[in-house]
Amino acid sequence: MAPAPHASGLTETGSSTAASRIRSTPSLPASWGAMMRPSHVCQRPAATLLLSLLLLSPLTVELLPAAAAASAVSAASSRGGPGLSTSFGARAAAARTWRVPQQLLQFRNLAKAVTVLREQYAASREGDAAGVRKAASTVVGAEGTGEGGGETAPLGASGASENDRVGVTAFANVAPQEETDPNAPYTVFEVAKPIERPQGAEECTVTLFTDEPFANTIGNPPTQASYTPDPNCASADWSLAVLSVGVKVKGVQFDRRMVIFFGGFEVSRSITAEPLGTEIHYSFERDVTSYTPMLKTASTVYVILENVVDADYTGIFNVTISLTTYKGTPLTTPPSLLLPFSTTSSSSSSPFILSGASPTTRSASVSLSGLPANVIKAKVELTISMHADDEFYYLYFPNKFYNSLPSSLKPKFKPEGGPFRELELYIDNRFAGAIYPFAPLYTGAFNPLLWSPAVGIGNFGIPSITLDVTPFAGVLSDGQAHEIKVTVGNAKAAAAWYLTGIVHIWVDSGVASTAGPPPTIKVSPSKRKERVKLSESPLIRVLRMVGVRLSIDGKYGTVASRAYTITGTVTTSDGPVTTQVTSSLSVDAAAVVAQGGVVITWWNNVGIKTSVTSTLQTTAAVLATQTDSYTFPLKLKQTSLDSYGSVKFDIDSGYNRKSTLGGTPIGSSASSSSSSSAVTTNRLHNSRKDGFTVYVDSKGVVTGSSTSGSQRFVYKSSLGSGCYSRQIKTRPIEVLQNVDSASC
Repeated sequence: MAPAPHASGLTETGSSTAASRIRSTPSLPASWGAMMRPSHVCQRPAATLLLSLLLLSPLTVELLPAAAAASAVSAASSRGGPGLSTSFGARAAAARTWRVPQQLLQFRNLAKAVTVLREQYAASREGDAAGVRKAASTVVGAEGTGEGGGETAPLGASGASENDRVGVTAFANVAPQEETDPNAPYTVFEVAKPIERPQGAEECTVTLFTDEPFANTIGNPPTQASYTPDPNCASADWSLAVLSVGVKVKGVQFDRRMVIFFGGFEVSRSITAEPLGTEIHYSFERDVTSYTPMLKTASTVYVILENVVDADYTGIFNVTISLTTYKGTPLTTPPSLLLPFSTTSSSSSSPFILSGASPTTRSASVSLSGLPANVIKAKVELTISMHADDEFYYLYFPNKFYNSLPSSLKPKFKPEGGPFRELELYIDNRFAGAIYPFAPLYTGAFNPLLWSPAVGIGNFGIPSITLDVTPFAGVLSDGQAHEIKVTVGNAKAAAAWYLTGIVHIWVDSGVASTAGPPPTIKVSPSKRKERVKLSESPLIRVLRMVGVRLSIDGKYGTVASRAYTITGTVTTSDGPVTTQVTSSLSVDAAAVVAQGGVVITWWNNVGIKTSVTSTLQTTAAVLATQTDSYTFPLKLKQTSLDSYGSVKFDIDSGYNRKSTLGGTPIGSSASSSSSSSAVTTNRLHNSRKDGFTVYVDSKGVVTGSSTSGSQRFVYKSSLGSGCYSRQIKTRPIEVLQNVDSASC
């Protein structure tokens, strides 16, 4: 059987032994994070805590006999380390435990380590069920009083703009489970804003899949279903269209990509939640109203979820998908036409995979033909996710630092290239926009226990970003075919960037044709600066110290920025309209080593600000101004707690956006509620704080661990949806606090 790719883009290799499948000390593999993620075999170990491997003592894992396990349990009991229950400790003593000697730099065949994680965690739940099974669906009311005992309100988010997919609705409509049943299914969710349904509107639902199994799907064509719009709603205007997805999985399984296409259009990309032995359920929804022109046409729905099931990987994903549409006037004017940016054929659709050392292989293009002659506005929505060697690119060394290492000390996994990536968009080989991407932390990142029951930001809906290319509207109306191309810059050769897009076109119904000259483009390449400042000299002398914590302080990282302005004019039924797009992008990524390597802090902060202004030339009147600001903060901190190898790991992540719109956007209909001179503002703040600690005794035996997380989500809008906020606190499989509110 062929190996299966994970969310990483790499494949599973190697075979497990009985010893690697035994139950072991709770949370052990997770304590060393993604160094033990099997989805990357020997690649990902260096990719995640790679800096630690060079700056701190190298680590490896080996199994000890039962006698050593008993000693470990005894040590844990006397020390009081978290993560060991009395009942589980007795069983662990009869099995084996894990040892973490500080000797070897290379990891060998860790492909089944997470199998042990799930089995040992299931064992701990069997032995200590009390206090573990609090229902993930329990919701505290708006005033924060009382706990829900029946159905819960939806938990989730819909998009904050007419195009960008900025979130999902994840909900848990199940009653709390009895705490005495450790094997009962539990609900996994993503914190986001609920999608508001129009009151009293007639709705139509088309069910596409019901409990569709995805087992050994690796290498198979996408799973298909025929889609035909419900005739009761097909001819009406839609105020809302919602894609609903439900998933069930039980056993051992890893984070997989799930991509849903309607014809050649990707409408959803998510990362599956990881079951920890027990069956899990999760659901999410997506506002797909902006795809109305495509959804009103019959098509084939393709679902890509490449999975493998065997003696070790037992989880089968059962997927239910439906589309519900609501009659009424949409809040914003949907595009007149949608065109796909994906690899399509008569029997399937799939994302482009950008990889390899050549700029040619790290780019994708499509030719757009048959465009309308009266284009007035255009946008390109891009969905991108990083996999394989670039899943953890935000931790990579700058080239200057990596190149300073002698060949004997350079790891086989090459983390050069620095913590900076960018995407560039071209139309007919002319620059049309740029993106510094958002880096989600997948459900297998660092420690799978961090993401259950609440997955990381963007896992159930990889956010898209939309680039306004209206300055090219005149060119796109010339009746010729036009090439749209996207490149990913600075990526590693073994990286895999999964890319799709949707081109949104609006037309001017008041004229048969529009026209305009090529836009004026002012742009320069990203300005990138690498910095290395270390207090130890020479560095090589310090790095030669094998088997002990290296005494090295300093800072190294990368800063990058760019700005561009694109201006174009198109004739319209109202006269010539000039649209100017101005954008600035920045990234500040670095690592700081302090206290002789005891504390290492990484951060990677991305900022994007774009302004689009449309002006009617005949009167010099500004028709509309729209601004979008994004920030993607990410911070990781590793603290050594003692000389034995005990370590604490903290992760702060976020996704923030602010959008303002003043005036009537070009291409908007008079009936649209967005056609107003008033200024509307939408704000989204989504932040998480997660952490885990692993305790190691003087013999290098892991004695326990702990995991915790918290998240704050706030969405404010001056138009329609008002405010929604939610705060949660979690530990593995347990919601400790859950407060949602309609006030902020």
